[in-house]
Amino acid sequence: MEHKALLLAITAVFLAVSSAWLSWCALNSPSGQEATMEGVSWESYGLRFELSVDLEEKELVVRMAVENVASEPITLAFRTSQVWDVEIRDSGGRVLWRWSAGKAFLQVVQYRKLAPGEEMAFQTEWEAPGPGHYTVVGYFLGHLGDLSGPRPPPLTCHVKIG
Repeated sequence: MEHKALLLAITAVFLAVSSAWLSWCALNSPSGQEATMEGVSWESYGLRFELSVDLEEKELVVRMAVENVASEPITLAFRTSQVWDVEIRDSGGRVLWRWSAGKAFLQVVQYRKLAPGEEMAFQTEWEAPGPGHYTVVGYFLGHLGDLSGPRPPPLTCHVKIG
């Protein structure tokens, strides 16, 4: 029960910070640029989670990372061999692309210990659609400690192309 209350409180804070960040991005995004968005980060449980999106040539380049910012090692548990996932949605919220679609993952529980200052990173590219507003949602699928431990909420970047 304590985990649920903690996750709800963390989620509420995350949503408030995300909303403020997105408002700032909307007010400070120059019009006429190829793409507008630098990235978002969220820190909790002694970990820093980051999501960034860039437009390179005709591809959206999505980078995700998790770093141990604590002074002690942190164990992460995964239900399968999949560690990350990414969705790209159109302005109506419809999923246009999911990184994991069509991929197979080992159905095995795995554990990874991150030393202080150690980082895990992921990068993928997707051919950018035409001009418009898109939402990139990044998922880190690890649980803190063991499979019953908390998991971070998805990170979201809003991207304007054209």
